[in-house]
Amino acid sequence: MFSWGRNDHGQLGLGRTLYQPTPTKVLLSGPITQIQCGLLHSMALLSDGSLYCWGNNTY
Repeated sequence: MFSWGRNDHGQLGLGRTLYQPTPTKVLLSGPITQIQCGLLHSMALLSDGSLYCWGNNTY
C-alpha cells in the first residue's frame, strides 16, 4: 500500500505527521485484503485477520 497527502493526524500510516507529497510505501506485516480511509484515520485488514488502524484516535 502507498499513501501520500495531508497527514496532520498520522492517517497515512507512516509513523509521523508530516505532509507527504509523493507516494510512500506503508510497511505492514502481510498482504492487505481490505482498506478503509476516512478524513482523519485509515485502517487495513490483513489476510491473517490482523487489523491495523492509525490516525486521529479520537474514538
